[in-house]
Amino acid sequence: MAFLLVAILTSKPTKSSAKLSKDEEDELCAEWKPEPLAPRLTPAQILDAESQVVIEARTSGATLQVGDKALLDVASMDPLRLATHPGSPSTLECTKGLRHYGTGSCGPRGFYGTIDVHLRLEESIQAFLASEAAILYSSVFATIASAIPCFARAGDIVVVDEACAYPVQVGVSLARAKTVVAPHNDVAALRDIFTSGAPSRRRDNQRVFLIVEGLYINTGDTAPLAEIVAMKDEFCFYLVLDESHSIGVLGETGRGAAEAAGVDRSQIDLTLGSLSTAFGSVGGFCAGSTTVVKHQRLNGSGYVFSASSPPFISIAALECFTALDKDGRRIIAELRRKTALAHSELAAASNVLSVRAPECRDSPYIHVTEVRPPADSLAAARRLQQVVDFAAEHGVLLTRAKYIEKEERPPSPSIRLTICSLLSADQVKQAVSVLKQGFASLRK
Repeated sequence: MAFLLVAILTSKPTKSSAKLSKDEEDELCAEWKPEPLAPRLTPAQILDAESQVVIEARTSGATLQVGDKALLDVASMDPLRLATHPGSPSTLECTKGLRHYGTGSCGPRGFYGTIDVHLRLEESIQAFLASEAAILYSSVFATIASAIPCFARAGDIVVVDEACAYPVQVGVSLARAKTVVAPHNDVAALRDIFTSGAPSRRRDNQRVFLIVEGLYINTGDTAPLAEIVAMKDEFCFYLVLDESHSIGVLGETGRGAAEAAGVDRSQIDLTLGSLSTAFGSVGGFCAGSTTVVKHQRLNGSGYVFSASSPPFISIAALECFTALDKDGRRIIAELRRKTALAHSELAAASNVLSVRAPECRDSPYIHVTEVRPPADSLAAARRLQQVVDFAAEHGVLLTRAKYIEKEERPPSPSIRLTICSLLSADQVKQAVSVLKQGFASLRK
């Protein structure tokens, strides 16, 4: 038996002596069809590619140069413009930082990548939110997609609002926990979910996480945060709040949905946020207890394995936090006046357009659609693009809300307005007037 085993293991496969004829080779070559280097674009992708615009420069806080036109900007997702308009203090400090530190930070935070401005920015975020600690990530997507699986794991239960955006969806998927999708902003449905699962959780000692957004970028409305926090003691869940689009926008001083709802920050276990929206920078952060932050410094994949933010980028965000800390009430009050005006003007145009969340008058992110949009999403998107093109011809830069194809629950097509505090009242009225004319043109 040993001899047979050795013979089998050491024997070499015999080569086939059969050779193809020239005609057979030519036939095979003629039949071969190479795979494309990239998949064919879908009709939706073609529409997105054809509708892209090239922005050449920001000519003021309220306008962008596109080709030979200066367009009124209600498309950029930067409602405060603290760091992006020419001559801002943040821009000047960025220039100094670039000359002092250079362009990069040379590595991850735990491996020669931590610069003094990173630590100062973390301290500023911590103080601004009145939390125990804060941790800085170089990517907001990595912040959300890393922080969630850093704490939730297989065997846990994650309850997530159905309107949460793609980064939250990825984080929930990576956690490998049992996922329960809750109807959007439905407190009664949340109570039913927690009530139905309470006995098994007590028996199995499962941890439960609830993930909501302070201001939902996919809908333009806000989470019922006060009612959610009121259920924490009763149902013993960890609350994860994504403030990516509410920080710097909601609350009297821009401290986000928690401030707007009158909720103490200590009631929120993880606060996630973006530096690329109201703070005109790049990256994200997580604020919470000292334990929560220390755990991420060793276990947050987006923190441990990603290069840290270039120092001058962190300086831009740091200047924005300083500005809000010093003059937040005036800045937010100005944004709120412009946002309320936009909502009022849109309400007056309800005969030709529809606002997705008209009750959220503090939200600078406003989704607008036709009153009776086509049932087919591609057809609806094409009609909305006609409105966007019409607006560009009349001096206003709009954009359709666009989503990654892997979105589990993509919203219906819409035009997303971003109202900026630097817009004048006349400019807000001009933008809505052109938008109204664009929707009216679809009926001709």
